[in-house]
Amino acid sequence: MPTVVRDVAVGGKDAPGSFSTFIVSTNLAKEDSDTRKLIRSHVMRGKNKGKKMPRRPKPKSKDDSPPQSTPQQSRPGRAPERMSSDDTEHGWELIPAQKVASELSLWGFTSELRPLERRYIHEAYTVVKPAIYASQVFGNGSAYNDIFCFANLSVHPAMIPSLLFTVHSFQAAVRGLPTQGAGQSYLTKALHLLQRSLNDRESSTSYSTMVVVASLATAALIAGDLETTRKHMDGLTKMLQLRGGLKSLGSRSMISFKAQAIDVGLFMATGSETRFPQPESWSPQFADRRAASKFPELDMIRPRPDPRLLNIWADLRELSRLANLAVTAMQPLSPDDFASVSIAIPHRLRQLQGQYEPSSPPELLRLCMIAFTKTLLVRIGGFGRTMTHLRDSLETSICMQLSGDQSLLLWALLIAAMSVFEDMPREPYWLKTSLMETIAKLDLRNWPDTRSVLKRFLWVDSIHDESAKLLFDELFGVIIQQRGIKTVSPAELMIS
Repeated sequence: MPTVVRDVAVGGKDAPGSFSTFIVSTNLAKEDSDTRKLIRSHVMRGKNKGKKMPRRPKPKSKDDSPPQSTPQQSRPGRAPERMSSDDTEHGWELIPAQKVASELSLWGFTSELRPLERRYIHEAYTVVKPAIYASQVFGNGSAYNDIFCFANLSVHPAMIPSLLFTVHSFQAAVRGLPTQGAGQSYLTKALHLLQRSLNDRESSTSYSTMVVVASLATAALIAGDLETTRKHMDGLTKMLQLRGGLKSLGSRSMISFKAQAIDVGLFMATGSETRFPQPESWSPQFADRRAASKFPELDMIRPRPDPRLLNIWADLRELSRLANLAVTAMQPLSPDDFASVSIAIPHRLRQLQGQYEPSSPPELLRLCMIAFTKTLLVRIGGFGRTMTHLRDSLETSICMQLSGDQSLLLWALLIAAMSVFEDMPREPYWLKTSLMETIAKLDLRNWPDTRSVLKRFLWVDSIHDESAKLLFDELFGVIIQQRGIKTVSPAELMIS
């Protein structure tokens, strides 16, 4: 180790002759690798800016098997890049982009969402939306996909609390409970934010504000609060009038469809006039004229029903056929056909209100077609409890037709039970008694025979089969206990 001795001046100008000895010792051996790397990084700092170092291939051992090729992921609308020879030889790996935040936080919400609220939003798209807007039942997932459009959640500060309130209302309606607790706090927040928009002249009739009002009206209708639903719809109707009516929004606008659907729900629940009248047309909408001239399933009704009523029946019969094909043959229903059944048909049935005697078969057909349409449009358990007008009208009409054709009566009873009389254990005794007596009169001893009778009328397998079979099994079990009827097993059916 060499030693260097130097004389170093000490002090300032006042001590020019003051010196001190300073000894420096150095090592002749090279610096360790970490020190050399540190020195090199400081020396080269800023000199290689913008240059990329070639990536060294990993050494491949003899025991390693060649990597399997994986389909290369590329951006939408961009052709996948070809793998270089170096990648082919040494393999390659995709490095995903770092996730800096949740997807929901990237939409510019005014406040961060809690985990429970994110779960509620997920339920809004996966549970509530298919139950309220049943276009997915017919294999039609693209008709009105923006009913709960994801981008709409950030265009108005009240969208999130109104959507969360809708989910709470849905959960409470399914359980048969009132909306309370956190649901009421979301409602209060949504109403406060909505009022601020209504007080502003520019945003009072904006599209996003109407979305919030429609969402609150939907939640109120689900909860069975018909008076609040009516008030929301009055406000929404006024906003639409200021914008030029429904036509100004377009035929497939989310607001246009949603407003008319809520209007139909109010009509079914209360029997009130509709706010958005449709052009009066009594010809079949999508059933061909040849099919609309033959009704063998209704030959027992004399005199022949009103042609206007028969044309609506023909449309629903064609819709049932198309809905069954949508499931079995994977032929989705078009958006226009779905809009026709959800909007036009209920309006036509509403225009026929008061045209027939309550005890007449045509009135029973009209009410049953309304109930049938409800089973297609809304699939919320317990929602029928809010439709008091339709419930009372069906009970009156059915009780006056108990001595009529038993096949038609069986179909009418089951449609009524699945649409508005959904709580069989708590329902009036007359419905169970009428169903059991009709099943016994028709001598039906198994579900396949019963289903063949029901299929003669309006019936969608994917919607009605499961619920109707549960009702039949429950009631037929009671009939067996009361009368000792021998059941027919599937094996006996095959032998016969």
